[in-house]
Amino acid sequence: MSAWRTLLAGLAVWLVHFAIVYALPSLDAIGAAPPANLMIVHVLATLACLIIVGLLVFAGWRRGSAFQHRIAALGAAMAGVAIVWQSAPALIG
Repeated sequence: MSAWRTLLAGLAVWLVHFAIVYALPSLDAIGAAPPANLMIVHVLATLACLIIVGLLVFAGWRRGSAFQHRIAALGAAMAGVAIVWQSAPALIG
């Protein structure tokens, strides 16, 4: 993997999650799907993205002491926190 892809992989997963989560209320507003189905999609997207981010953190941290891999792991961990943060209101309320 190139350096930029390594460093931005976690943030790209967050971007995908962000797009999915903020498209779902639009689908609800136009009546494209029942709200229960949209909540299932939200939960599945959140879990999938958290699993991917977890794997990126593990892979980045395991690669050794290279600064690039440690920064990539940190970026993926921050993306995981952001995914939980933006999903919490929908999942709690």
